[in-house]
Parts: sequence; C-alpha cells; structure tokens
Amino acid sequence: MKKIIIIAAILLNYMVCFGQENSYPKTIVIGSDTVGCVTKAQIIKINNTYLDYAECSDLLSNEQKTTKEQDDLIKKQEAIIASKDKQISIQDSIIVEGKSIVSNDDKIIKKEETQIKFLKIERNVLGIVAVFETLLLGVIYLMAGK
Repeated sequence: MKKIIIIAAILLNYMVCFGQENSYPKTIVIGSDTVGCVTKAQIIKINNTYLDYAECSDLLSNEQKTTKEQDDLIKKQEAIIASKDKQISIQDSIIVEGKSIVSNDDKIIKKEETQIKFLKIERNVLGIVAVFETLLLGVIYLMAGK
C-alpha cells in the first residue's frame, strides 16, 4: 500500500513539474470561469497513471484478501497445533502415570515372588520336619513295642 502511494505521489509530482516546465497547464478565463488546459500527451500520461493506479488498487485489494485468508489459515493452524500440544501433554502425563503404575506393580510382583519363595521354603521345611517327625514317631513306636 505504501509503495503504491509513493509511486502515485512521485508520478503526480513528475506530472506537475512536467506541466510547469512547458508552462502547462495553461489557464484560460472564459467569462467568470477559469479553465485549466493540458496537452494531449499530458492527458494520456494522466490517464495511464490513473489506469496504473486503478490496476494497482485492484492488485492491492486482491493481495489484502489473500493476506487475510492466509492470516486466518495461520490462526486455524495455530489453534490446531495448540490442541495437538494439549493432547500430547495429556498423553505424556498418562504415560508417566502408567510407568508409575508399572513400577509399583513390579515392586508388588517382586515382593510377592519373594513371599512365594519363602512359602516354598517353608513348605519344604515343614515337609522335611513332618517326614522326620513321622520317622521319629515310627522309631519311638517300634522301640516302645519291643
């Protein structure tokens, strides 16, 4: 937008200077009216400048629409990214919680495995004691029966 205004200002200054160099625009007084006169070449330059300005204005309008659409798209993408970041954060917290649960479960499993080992040892010891008791009672019984 600034470029178009600068170009238009430069062209208008140039045209005014051009007109002054050739003592144009000439003023003619007809009755109580004053008319500014310019040459055909100056009219062509003015018209071309106006057409260039109109074309630039249309291009600027199109560029502004495109820029607005792109800005809207960027905002939507940023919203999607924020949403995805939130989802990732939630998933990360779920993973951390899951790892904590697994770690606790591992501790419980190790504790239970240790208890199972002691129970097996206890069972074996009790079995051995029961066998010795039975043998001892058998020996006592045999000795008492003699």
